[in-house]
Amino acid sequence: MYPDLYKTFQKGSLNLKSLLSMVFVSLYQACVILLMTVTLFNEPYMNIVTISFTSLILVEVINVLMETKSIKLVMVFACLTTLVFYIVSIFIFRTMF
Repeated sequence: MYPDLYKTFQKGSLNLKSLLSMVFVSLYQACVILLMTVTLFNEPYMNIVTISFTSLILVEVINVLMETKSIKLVMVFACLTTLVFYIVSIFIFRTMF
């Protein structure tokens, strides 16, 4: 009934330790994305935002695929759809990126 990512939480295994673990992983990923973007690219502010947001989307799609035990066709379709929508939005809103 629930997606694979939420099955463990339905069993009542969400405790303070697992919640803090997820928060710290998220903070670590955010710091790595931000620091690498700032240090590797000497670009104007708008390009740094675009690069950071693109890397954030890619990291989250990879997280979803790595955190599940069984990858289903629907999940792959959803991840690919996310990436396609993002790429299309870059072309549609070209003046903003």
